[in-house]
Amino acid sequence: MRAKRSVPTLLSRFTGLIVFICPAWFITYKSLLWDPTTKHEGTECDLSHGKWIRDPTGRPLYTNGTCEFIQPAQNCEKNGRPDNEYLKWRWKPDSCELPHFDPSLYLSLVRGKKLLFLGDSLARNHHQSLLCSLSQVETPRKLYARGRKDIKLEFPSHGFVLAILWSPLLVQHRRTSQAFEIHLDTPEAVWASEVSSYDIVVISAGQWFFRPSIYYVKNTTVGRNEQLPHSSLPDVKFTYGLKMAFASALEYVLHSAGFSGLVILRTEAMSHYEHGQWNSGGTCNKTKPTANQSSEVTWTPSEMRRLQLEASREVLTRKSRAKFRIIDITRSMFLRPDGHPGRYRGQEDLVVHDCLHWCLPGPIDMWNQMLLHVLQEEVSQKL
Repeated sequence: MRAKRSVPTLLSRFTGLIVFICPAWFITYKSLLWDPTTKHEGTECDLSHGKWIRDPTGRPLYTNGTCEFIQPAQNCEKNGRPDNEYLKWRWKPDSCELPHFDPSLYLSLVRGKKLLFLGDSLARNHHQSLLCSLSQVETPRKLYARGRKDIKLEFPSHGFVLAILWSPLLVQHRRTSQAFEIHLDTPEAVWASEVSSYDIVVISAGQWFFRPSIYYVKNTTVGRNEQLPHSSLPDVKFTYGLKMAFASALEYVLHSAGFSGLVILRTEAMSHYEHGQWNSGGTCNKTKPTANQSSEVTWTPSEMRRLQLEASREVLTRKSRAKFRIIDITRSMFLRPDGHPGRYRGQEDLVVHDCLHWCLPGPIDMWNQMLLHVLQEEVSQKL
């Protein structure tokens, strides 16, 4: 996985110089390499760029018969999807190998730790993928649950707590009959009050910023996004709302919450609707990854990812006790239009396709390979 000369070895010779030039960036040595799309001589492999390679002998860690935690709408095999080609591909980074996910190794790395997923239904999708993989080693016990949105479980023999809190916009908001009223500078109370009790926090969100919204900063109306027509309020792009919400959430965790663990930002995972959207006849009927794997990521997911990274950069200009890493899955998932439930979502209305969430098991399980890679690198730094 690593180049011949490790990052710590190289940086140990230059640490003093780096701190002298830019002391505010010296949170951890990896925060200096915060953008995973930038290749640095002598650093660890860039997992965000690569290609999907067919692996006909590969088997998923779990099935719908061995995991009870799969949400029905993402249980593609049970819902009648006739092909399983989408399970026979593995992600190959350009300059290294990404090992298969090892649930036993993962649990040993997080022994005695608490991990929180924070975000929307794609965060829940990821949470369930990890939960299914880990449950092949040990059956977790439920500590708390409010439907599928707020869940806390424990793997007793490892003392590991895995939780998820529903926060689709990351910041405080209220839903009215016409729009979401979003306070972009105020972290949502549902997670802000307890985030400091966790050791690892995985943050992701995105799709809810496309809903009709009115934005507030310091309790003052800033404007409305383009999804809310016929309003006298100033027009403010959804990109402004998304970037500021991420910046507010990251600022709070890294600087205001007393958090001293590891913060992981997962970048945007795009949908693959064709011929319309979810409510206008959009479909996703592909059964293989995108043939041209060098094709460029389309504007919307690319722009959302860019804004997430910009928000991270701005927040990281001030020193923090916490560590920060990025799991950049935008390009890899752009190439997998075959991995969604589509019409196999277990609903009677087969006209509506789900081209946003991911089948379980499926391509999304690769996110846990990247998560394990990050934890392996951080454990030597006494996470």
